[in-house]
Amino acid sequence: MAEPLVDTVAKNQVVTDYCTVKSVDATHFTREECKHFKEKFVLTMKKNDYIHALVAHFDVHFTQCHKPLGFSTSPDCPETHWKQTVMYL
Repeated sequence: MAEPLVDTVAKNQVVTDYCTVKSVDATHFTREECKHFKEKFVLTMKKNDYIHALVAHFDVHFTQCHKPLGFSTSPDCPETHWKQTVMYL
């Protein structure tokens, strides 16, 4: 892989299911814990097609508030300025 690309991915371009690769609790994690990690994951094809890239997005949940809220940068959700990270294979 060369440099990842930050771009918007249309949900109809996604041909697999989603999976969580890393989940962190921002109230307890350290910077060192996020620098290097290794996780196994499995993606399941939703349709017969080619895969040209992996797409990363994140979800944020603020649960320690009086009114919990959050957002997602998933291709299925309304676009944010964070977009998605595309890693071409």
